[in-house]
Amino acid sequence: FDDILKEVFMVFFFTSVGFQANLKVLKSGGKSMIVFLGLIIVLIVLQNGTAIGLAKLLHLDPLVGMCTGSIPMAGAFGPVLEDFGISGATTVCTAAATFGLVAGSVMGGPLGERLVEKRELLKTAIPEDDSLLLEEDKKHERHVKQYPTAFFQLVLAMGIGTVLSQVLSMTGMTFPIYIGAMIVAAVLRNLSEYT
Repeated sequence: FDDILKEVFMVFFFTSVGFQANLKVLKSGGKSMIVFLGLIIVLIVLQNGTAIGLAKLLHLDPLVGMCTGSIPMAGAFGPVLEDFGISGATTVCTAAATFGLVAGSVMGGPLGERLVEKRELLKTAIPEDDSLLLEEDKKHERHVKQYPTAFFQLVLAMGIGTVLSQVLSMTGMTFPIYIGAMIVAAVLRNLSEYT
């Protein structure tokens, strides 16, 4: 396959992800959200530590271990690791990400269902008021005439994000190509929420 537009579309995708970042929703999570965030950070550190530890145990480069840690889901680190001399890093990252998605789906569904049934969580569920859902759907209804504005916002965030990515690269740290655009999109989204 010709991947000449791969990076462009990857930046488009992650810019749209940035536009989904909503501080109001994050704040509404309160203490539970902070605990959840803390648990995620601990799990990421453990995942990367395990990946590097296993790579060393198997006499592999620790960067190969990182291909099976948390970075495969970020999508853009394979080529970065190949620039560091890790041959086939993109393939290993893609395989690890695919395995993670499949394993999570295979284990998560049955495990989640078992926990719900075992703890009888459906009995404690509070039925939702469907009228509120209908109001939300109408509020977020999309019209074709909104597409040019949305496209312009995506392109604007990508443009400013490219500059931000260049500035971030001057720090000496390595970031995926899309990180600047994703940050700019998140900032633009949240500025529009408060204006």
